[in-house]
Amino acid sequence: MPAAFNMNNTNAGREVMALAGKLNLLPDEQAWSRKGHRSNLTVLNKVLTNDLIRSRCLPKIIIFNDAKSCYGRIVLWITATDPRRLGTSTSASQEMMITLQSAKHKICTAYGDSSITYGGNCLYPPLQGVG
Repeated sequence: MPAAFNMNNTNAGREVMALAGKLNLLPDEQAWSRKGHRSNLTVLNKVLTNDLIRSRCLPKIIIFNDAKSCYGRIVLWITATDPRRLGTSTSASQEMMITLQSAKHKICTAYGDSSITYGGNCLYPPLQGVG
């Protein structure tokens, strides 16, 4: 089931990204696999911004966040409605929600994965937000 779920999400993600690109809904900073966008320009912008902040002695916070596969931090109602706005089918959206709401999560660290899980079908209402 997880492999089919991931394959469905990959296909739906490609369709949603293509449609969002056509409708100009994606910010310029999101250069991920987009025609006419180069990741090296995104990196250059980041370096120049950091240099400017450093030269002016301003405080800054840098967050490198690749939220791919962070299923425990997904706000489910946004996840259900946003792809629908971009043309995803109702059944694909519902299947994604059922899978996310019934997923079991565990903590993974450099020292190994936890044996204790949280989430799953036993929770009602299902986990929302940051879990």
